[in-house]
Amino acid sequence: MRWRSCSTSAGAVVADLFGEQTRLVGELDGRRYHDGPQQRERDLTRDARLAELGIQTLRFSHQRLTTDPGGCREQLLRVHAARRRRLAAPVS
Repeated sequence: MRWRSCSTSAGAVVADLFGEQTRLVGELDGRRYHDGPQQRERDLTRDARLAELGIQTLRFSHQRLTTDPGGCREQLLRVHAARRRRLAAPVS
């Protein structure tokens, strides 16, 4: 698994983390840019645009990132593994 920041084809979208093979975006939502209702609406709109492209977004709040960084990492890895299995499974 290799995580890196990148742009996607959903317009001018840059993700904090992007797993290209699993089409999974990880967002680390700090208070400065993700705390108000306008920012929340912007995030939801962007997540919906990514979902249209088959890209799942997994968001972690500032509080959770600072109080449980290991839990955030483990959850991100579990979701990444689940998406890898799902995308590799034959379509019936």
